[in-house]
This record gives sequence, C-alpha cells and structure tokens, in this order.
Amino acid sequence: MTQVAEFDRQVLKPPKDVLESIVLPIRLHFKTRSGYRRITAFVSEQLDEQSVVSPVVAKHRKRLEAAVGAFVKEHLRRVRRVAAFAAYERLFSLWHTIHKPFFYLLLITAIVHVVAVHTYSI
Repeated sequence: MTQVAEFDRQVLKPPKDVLESIVLPIRLHFKTRSGYRRITAFVSEQLDEQSVVSPVVAKHRKRLEAAVGAFVKEHLRRVRRVAAFAAYERLFSLWHTIHKPFFYLLLITAIVHVVAVHTYSI
C-alpha cells in the first residue's frame, strides 16, 4: 500500500502548463503500466518471502497474488482516469478563455453585417 500511495502522489500532481496537459494522458498510460509491473513484482517478492514463513500464505499464494494484481490494476486505472480528468479540465478552461473573444468578435461581425445589409439594401 505504501508503494501504491507513493505512485498516487506522483501521478496525481496537476499539470503545470498546456503542453503537459496535452501529453499527460499518454504519459499516464505508460507510467501506470510500468507502475503496475513494479508493484506486482514487489508483491510477488513479498509473497515469496512470506510463503517460506507461513504455510497459509504458501497454500493461497496464487489467489493472493491474483487478488492483489486485480486490486492494483483497478486502482491504477481509476488513478489514471482522475489524473486525465484534471488535464482535460485544464484544457477545457483554456478553451473557454480563447473561445470568449471569438464569440464577441462573431457577435460584433453579425451586428455590423445586419446593419450594413439594411443600410445599403435597395
């Protein structure tokens, strides 16, 4: 759980700029895949060590490893979705900032067009 929490802290840092927001979902895909491999390898090592000490762990090792693998996979998928949402939210807020001046420009152009058509019509 410590490694999962550390991974969460690294991944859930908000993007600093626009370029990082654009690249973040792709980077997260590769980062979560490598994180999954690293964490499951660590769990496998720990289960190997505990299997020597505990016959119960040795008996249920495969089930424990599968359960931990499924948990880590689902958790990392959800962390990736949350981090990607933060990136998309930042991009959308920037889109809104750029979109407003274009809206006002279009509105002014439409008003000028209507006035010009009615002024110079025959």
